[in-house]
Amino acid sequence: MRDTIAAILAAEAEAGRLTAAARARAADLVSAARKKAAGITAAGLEEARREAGLAAAAGLEAIARERAARLERAAAEIEKTADQGEAARRRAAEEVARLVLGI
Repeated sequence: MRDTIAAILAAEAEAGRLTAAARARAADLVSAARKKAAGITAAGLEEARREAGLAAAAGLEAIARERAARLERAAAEIEKTADQGEAARRRAAEEVARLVLGI
């Protein structure tokens, strides 16, 4: 009977050691998984930041091109209007001169 009780106690002790070892291994695996997840998350965030920066730069370049094109169109329109205004002033001055001089 003593041998049976000793065997049961030994088995319980071995089970306790195995359970503790399994818990320690599980904790190590969870820790390693968390570190790996953190690394993947950090890499993903860095990649997202890089892509966002590239997208922002491309957007700013597009805005700058559009602004330059609008300014160019506005300058051309102003120049066209100024040329038309100058021609109208000349015609008006010639008309005034004709009327005043009776030509």
